[in-house]
Amino acid sequence: MKRLPIYQQLLIISVSFTVLSGGAATHLANQPQINPQQSELFQSFKGLFEKGVLGIGGLVVGKMAGYFPGDEPSDPDEDPDDDTDR
Repeated sequence: MKRLPIYQQLLIISVSFTVLSGGAATHLANQPQINPQQSELFQSFKGLFEKGVLGIGGLVVGKMAGYFPGDEPSDPDEDPDDDTDR
């Protein structure tokens, strides 16, 4: 059996945890009354969901960055307005 590339593994795991935590947060948010322990769980699930969305966005943007050719890195010591070498 062929293993998936690490990028796909990370994406699948991130999406899975994000969906699970988002579903749990939604379930708790729809309860008519929750106790303090459930409130703490809701905050944890909500935070995990938010971080998961950001993580998935980071993975996708990081993967997309490889598809676009970049400019040559500029030299930070070089001043583009410096005309002393002419």
